[in-house]
Amino acid sequence: MKNEKTRLFARIFVNSACHSYSKTPYKQGFVQIINDLTAAHIRILSLAYDRATVFPEEDGNKNRDYISLDDIQTATGIAGHRIEAYCHQMIRYGLLYDWSIGRATGPRANLFGITDYGKEFSAFLESNS
Repeated sequence: MKNEKTRLFARIFVNSACHSYSKTPYKQGFVQIINDLTAAHIRILSLAYDRATVFPEEDGNKNRDYISLDDIQTATGIAGHRIEAYCHQMIRYGLLYDWSIGRATGPRANLFGITDYGKEFSAFLESNS
């Protein structure tokens, strides 16, 4: 886990230096997020980003631009209660949002969407320097 965080910090610094055209003027916020979150958080965010950027047309037509706790658990093997906590922590940072708010999904649907800021952060981490 420590090596993963070191790699993420390095990626932010390299991308900040190499991509002066970045739309994010305050990259210090990215450093703070990496400092505060774990590699597991970032893996979950990456899954949400992938889901939001590459999903079947049928899901797009049915407005299913979210990732469920079950999907995350299947992909990562992380316990469901931890995923729920991690996702709510990322909501606090403005990276994810609770997709089920305002929808008739029932209580604790555990469906999460990625915010524009979360997409920007994820794209920045994934960009090739």
